[in-house]
Amino acid sequence: MKLSKEKEHMEFGIHTLYNFTNWYFESIDKQLGSSTINSYLQQIGYGNKNISGDFSSYWMQSSLKISPVEQVELLKNLYRNNFNFTPANIHAVKNSIHLTASENGEFMEKPEPDE
Repeated sequence: MKLSKEKEHMEFGIHTLYNFTNWYFESIDKQLGSSTINSYLQQIGYGNKNISGDFSSYWMQSSLKISPVEQVELLKNLYRNNFNFTPANIHAVKNSIHLTASENGEFMEKPEPDE
């Protein structure tokens, strides 16, 4: 089945974003350290909160797991900033996952790795 040009472009963008941002998140994790990362996961209630896997990839289909329902609840709380993060940081996260908007609402997506 051939994808439309728009869908092809969107898929390319999602995978490009994922592949070119891994180094950034790995660098941030190293700077923060596992204790701080664990504290944030506890604060926001992220899934199983398990970062026992390889510290460079615990968030990439490793030990850290989150169910679809938990993910939706987390995103709702993030969108409403129920975690009391700085508004500028919340705005940056919203912009990074925003796909499109219409009169019916906004569509957001978290990039996923190739399987």
